[in-house]
Amino acid sequence: MSTFWLWNFAILCGVLAGGVMFCRVIPLYVKKIDVCARGADKNPGAANVFALCGPVTGTICLILDLAKGFAPVYLTAQHLPINDLRFGLVMLAPVLGHALGVFNHWHGGKCIATSFGVLLAVFPFSPMLLLLAGLYILFVAVVRIRPNRICSIVTFSTFGVLAPLWALYLSQPSVGLGCLLISCTAICKHTTRAQQALLEKEKNTSVQRAIEQAQELVQVHHTTSTQETEQSDEEETQTPHRVS
Repeated sequence: MSTFWLWNFAILCGVLAGGVMFCRVIPLYVKKIDVCARGADKNPGAANVFALCGPVTGTICLILDLAKGFAPVYLTAQHLPINDLRFGLVMLAPVLGHALGVFNHWHGGKCIATSFGVLLAVFPFSPMLLLLAGLYILFVAVVRIRPNRICSIVTFSTFGVLAPLWALYLSQPSVGLGCLLISCTAICKHTTRAQQALLEKEKNTSVQRAIEQAQELVQVHHTTSTQETEQSDEEETQTPHRVS
């Protein structure tokens, strides 16, 4: 088999592996809990599994999310040249598959754990894993950017700038390309989720406002009806009865 087909096969395997949503399937069949329905942000990710199913199930799902990013990239690195630019597409593949949710009705996750799995596969050849971990620690624990989706956008934006520059300095252009593509995918995913959350908030606000207006109308109608009834009763009381 030529290297052209090997590269395409590796990319396809990465997308398919990333598309397996362990964080939804395992809680659904083990705990009968749908994290996409009950999770705070509807995300099929490890954080929601920890919150809804406990540490054991959460740890299992986290390891599997790391593994589906790690395995296809690591296996490719063992058989194909890591310095080929196409290796950057192999790095992207599991993250893209996870973001798209190809086996989950196109409802994917936020790419964080899978991205760490991909970077773990090229460590210690490339230290980008340490860079992403350091940025997350910086923006979560030190700078404390909130909410979490904004923190992730800032983290991957910074990573998308620093990682390719560092990779070029280390003469690892393929890894730099992979880090850039991963960052773009994660940023797009988190930005889309932020927009969806904003629209959902506006929708809920509109519904709540409509409910309040309906309640006000009912209250006004009830008050008017009560006043009319009282006025009618007063008129009947004040009207003298005709004596036959």
